Amino acid sequence: MSTLFAIPSHLVGAAADAAKLYLSGKVQDAIAFCDQELAALEKQIPPRSNKPPQTADPASAVYQYHALTLILVNALAQIEEWKAAKAALGRYRVHFPRDPWGFRAGAEITRRDPVVKDKAAVARAAQLLEDEAKRLQGA
Repeated sequence: MSTLFAIPSHLVGAAADAAKLYLSGKVQDAIAFCDQELAALEKQIPPRSNKPPQTADPASAVYQYHALTLILVNALAQIEEWKAAKAALGRYRVHFPRDPWGFRAGAEITRRDPVVKDKAAVARAAQLLEDEAKRLQGA
């Protein structure tokens, strides 16, 4: 199954279970599982972190939150639920405001959403997200 965002190969725990569901084509099950696990992880991760979660231990709550969000966004994109994918990425960026991935993913999802009234505004929003990702990458 092709994915919008590459799924890390070194997953453990809930993230590994979510990836198995998603990659086996059980997209709705993967979405429900990710939503459930992300809600539980909300209480275990810091409200805001300046460290990118990708560098954390794969078993840690912050890495699991990152991996589950990535899988959730892939699954939502698969069924073209763009608004839900944007909402998931918005929650992710609240917790990890310095992580460029959240902004790049947001830009990609924003560009792919076909249900827009003002295409110029969408292009500007996607560009702002990309610019913030580049700024964070260079920081």
